[in-house]
Amino acid sequence: MFEHMKNYGLLMAKVARVLRPGGKLFVHIFAHKDSPYHFEEGWMSTHFFTGGTMLSSDLLLYFQQDLKIQKQWWLSGTNYEKTLNVSIEGPRTRCNRCSPELRQRNC
Repeated sequence: MFEHMKNYGLLMAKVARVLRPGGKLFVHIFAHKDSPYHFEEGWMSTHFFTGGTMLSSDLLLYFQQDLKIQKQWWLSGTNYEKTLNVSIEGPRTRCNRCSPELRQRNC
């Protein structure tokens, strides 16, 4: 849930303190290819990442005082997009079985 954090230097220091000696941290984040930004308004900030930040792919490289990045890779997100589309469309195809209140809100 690094997308909901703000002070990455302090976060990495705290994580480093609780890891066993030689322990490792795997971070999976949603990231923008070039530029970090805060979710301040719009659908994402209202329904999904309230108060969150879209990290840039290189942001954690600037916070290696306590933990060192050994390997980093980038995935395009197209598979995640397909997963989200299926999760959205599945319930919509079954809306006729929902109560009127749910249909009005979600379909």
